[in-house]
Amino acid sequence: MGIAIDTIRQWERQGRLHPAKTINPETLRETIVYDPQELARIPHRRTISVAAKPPPGECTARAFELFNLGKTTMQIVIELRMTVGEVEEIHQQWLDLGGSEIVIGPESRAKLEACLGSFTTAEELAQRIEEISAIAAIAASGR
Repeated sequence: MGIAIDTIRQWERQGRLHPAKTINPETLRETIVYDPQELARIPHRRTISVAAKPPPGECTARAFELFNLGKTTMQIVIELRMTVGEVEEIHQQWLDLGGSEIVIGPESRAKLEACLGSFTTAEELAQRIEEISAIAAIAASGR
């Protein structure tokens, strides 16, 4: 029930619980039992359960996914319930493995694609910008 033994003893003194003793014939150990109906009438405290932290590899993989989506360190700390130091360490690993310092978030991607057309990689984006720059340079020189 998640209740301290002192609380149970207090309820016994108050007459809210009436313990019964039984003896296991095989071990000769005494056990205290309570009437389930009496226990059901006692209000249970709501406890906050802390979910088990996922394995380190799972946290790292999820953080990598979030970095790829352009999430900030603060957003990742909140989502994964990790410390800032842990997230910063994983961010450095992500960068070392080829992650980009700048990631285009969904809103920015939509704006860029509206102006430049769709792109999948940073290289494609750079090519689109080069093409537009070349066209703009030609147009400017023809004036």
